[in-house]
Amino acid sequence: MEQKTLIAVVAVVVVAAVAVGAFIMMNNGGSNSDEPEYITDSDYNRLLVFGNVNNDNYLDQKDLKMLEGMVDGSYSGWSIKDHPYADVNTDGKVDSADITLLKKFLNGESATMYYLDWNLEINSVPFPLKGNVAVPYDSSLWIGQIVGFYDDVVYMSRNVEFVKNLREDMFPGAAERIEAQGGTQKYAYDVERCLAADVKIALGDTNALPTTTIDKLEKAGISAVLLPENREHNGLNWSNSVITLGVMMNKQENTKEYITYLEDVSTQIEKAVEEATKAKEQKSYLLVYCDPYEPGWYVDIRGVDPELYGDVVTCEKLPLYSAMDPQGDGYIQTSVENILAIDPEVIIFSTWGPFMEDYTIDEYKALVHEKLDYLKESKAYKTGQCYSISYEVYGTLPGIAGLIYLGSQIWPDLFDEEEGLEYIQEYFDKFTAISGTDVRTVTSLLPLTQEDIA
Repeated sequence: MEQKTLIAVVAVVVVAAVAVGAFIMMNNGGSNSDEPEYITDSDYNRLLVFGNVNNDNYLDQKDLKMLEGMVDGSYSGWSIKDHPYADVNTDGKVDSADITLLKKFLNGESATMYYLDWNLEINSVPFPLKGNVAVPYDSSLWIGQIVGFYDDVVYMSRNVEFVKNLREDMFPGAAERIEAQGGTQKYAYDVERCLAADVKIALGDTNALPTTTIDKLEKAGISAVLLPENREHNGLNWSNSVITLGVMMNKQENTKEYITYLEDVSTQIEKAVEEATKAKEQKSYLLVYCDPYEPGWYVDIRGVDPELYGDVVTCEKLPLYSAMDPQGDGYIQTSVENILAIDPEVIIFSTWGPFMEDYTIDEYKALVHEKLDYLKESKAYKTGQCYSISYEVYGTLPGIAGLIYLGSQIWPDLFDEEEGLEYIQEYFDKFTAISGTDVRTVTSLLPLTQEDIA
């Protein structure tokens, strides 16, 4: 992986990165002083590869045609603000060299591919990415199932018990195939053990890939790919990872159905959000964390750093706004008294454990019911607006699948429950190992309503 720091030069290339990684360039046709506008909050523009000239979710002939037009003058010219990924080789200008490199990608030829990483900085990987893969989470395996590298995952930076207990229905063969790192460190990769497992690609987040570990992996010849998995970082999340990895690994065909699904669900949600906004039906909410191994009271909210917990990312696609201001890292210890004093309109319990440990539905309900009993004096309880979701599902890749169903419970006039159920079923049929299984029979895939819990 090569990180490029762009330094201001008089005529040809660049001006350095500012604030959140934006930069200014000059092209060979004269000054282009606008800053690039990387789109980090739309499900229609999630591909982070330089070469994605038209800013959509695909690397294809449309990008090549537009790039050729920019170079030969038949298009309106290159604007780094409007087309930041057109500079395929990131040398500060758009010319025939960019066309040559993009053609290599489209033909599946070996080359260096540049991308926007979770720090909103330019980074690179060898194209096509291939070889054994290391991951930090079970949710990483869901990404592998869609992109097509599931069988290449040979190493996980978790303890032996975690790997041994990977659900066979969701992740067939994984518990037997994947080597557990062991130890107690916060998921950061052990480089020597990765080498022993013949790992070529390391995926993860800032826990698995702190800067010191990235440097060691690179020196060992292992590609560390800085794309987020189960958290959002600087506006980038797991949907960026699926779509971008599909291109990096030259497996883009595998992700097209996911892209279509993502865009379809996003369109439905956006329509409902627009209607809710017009009708002033947005609701305040709190995500109350519920973990059988974590006593006390915690909430997941927006923090003040670039990372955002996955359940917050998912829920705030709905017409919900946090009843608490951003603070800390977003995982905040609180109390029953404080939650009752804040008194949000909606309370959503975000549970950890029921999915991974394959709870029965009664065990899942009992876990949440214990917390719910303390909140009977809340506005949310009195109006029937308490719900539960599984963080392991809704804080990761499948989360968007359940939003229309959850929305139908909170705003029955804006979302359709049956349509919501169909979207959940479609997701698990198309993109997971439990295709054909009725999702209503799998604990924690559907949100629980207050009536379910009580």
